[in-house]
Order: sequence, then C-alpha cells, then structure tokens
Amino acid sequence: MSAKSGNSTEHVNKKPRIDRDSFDTMVVVKVGRDETVFRMHKTIICNVSPFFKAAFEGNFVEAQEQVLELLDESITMFRHFQLWVYTDSIITKGETATDMTWVSLACLYIFGEMCGIPDLQNMAIDVLIDKHQIFSQIPISIIRKVYDDTPATAPLRRLLVDLMACKFPLLPGRLAEWIREQIPKDFLFDLAVALHALRIGMKVEIKDFKACRSDYHVKSPVSPPAPTSGGAASKPL
Repeated sequence: MSAKSGNSTEHVNKKPRIDRDSFDTMVVVKVGRDETVFRMHKTIICNVSPFFKAAFEGNFVEAQEQVLELLDESITMFRHFQLWVYTDSIITKGETATDMTWVSLACLYIFGEMCGIPDLQNMAIDVLIDKHQIFSQIPISIIRKVYDDTPATAPLRRLLVDLMACKFPLLPGRLAEWIREQIPKDFLFDLAVALHALRIGMKVEIKDFKACRSDYHVKSPVSPPAPTSGGAASKPL
C-alpha cells in the first residue's frame, strides 16, 4: 500500500491492511491542555502503534476506560497523525508539503518515535525534504526542538546536519555569530564533523536529498515507553 504526500516522492507504507472488523470499537484520545477529544477506531490505531496497543489493550487504566490523555502533545500535530492513520498521508487533499509547518513535521517525527511508528517518522522525513526544496532555511527553533527531543542516533538529526553542511557550507559572519548563540552545541559539533568530512573527501556532498531520502528513514521499529497520561506514567489496573 503506498501513498503520496502532496507533491512528495511516493512513500511506501507498511501499516496493516484494514478490514471490516476494524471499524467496530471506538476509543477516545484527549490531546493538549484543553483536552481536545479525538475519537478513533481502536483496531486501526492499535495496528499502527505498539504504544496505543499497550494503552488500549494492556493492563493500564486506559484499557478499562478506553480513554487516553496526551495533554503535552500538539493538537495540530495530532490532527496530522489522525489523517495519516486513516489515509496514509499527513497532508490533506488539495495541500502540498509547503502547507505543512516545520514544527508540525518535527513534532510528528518525535511523536512517531514515542509511539513506535517508523512509517510516520519516515513520512515526516519525506515531507520535510520536499518542503526544504522550496523553503530552504529551516528555523533554528526547529533544530533546537529536534536536538532537545530526539536521541543522538536519530536520523532526523543527521538529515538536519547534512542539509546545513551541503546546502549552506558558508555562513555570513553575522549569521554565524547568531547561530553560535542559539543553536544546540551538539548540532554545532555534528555540523563541524560533517563539514570536515566533506573537506577531506570522507563524505560526498549530497546534491539531491529527495533521491536519497531513504538514507534518513528509520530502518527498524523503535521500542516505545509505557503509555502516559498527561506526562505521567499510567498505573496498572
């Protein structure tokens, strides 16, 4: 089963197929500080994520009440996630990658890691690359968020470093000074390593990120943490 994200390169999705029984039971997910309610089909959401499967089918309060609270998550991000669950796309019909915000893409990737959904992470990567082809300057705030909320081995970190190293190798003095003050030190270290590798020929400059997007995909399922409600670990029944 494949899907296209706006004008993005075709993305192959590995989510289980949906059958008639998938539409039997509904569960509730409350998102954000105002507890916006999202109603989704239990079988479908559990099929795409071990995190939700553990929450709604495990030995947690959520399994008994069929309600999960994600009070620290973005409502906008979760709307994109809900769209992806049912349509295999994070972009609604009639929109393109340019309509997605940088922060939504970063949040989708981070949420996908938390919930053990590599396909969602990879689609966020694909759309980010598509967006970057048109809007080439990624906000520093997004780099900070990614480095704050992902592990050192995250492919998204590597993508951000390579985009900067290959597309913006020379920075004006004023911009470089501004970056030194606000950008994460770990990012600067990773960028220095990448630039050095390019300079001595140990790394090949990437001309077309879209063509090699799979190099930045999550290759294997991640292990999500136990379900949480509003940032606190859920209690077993």
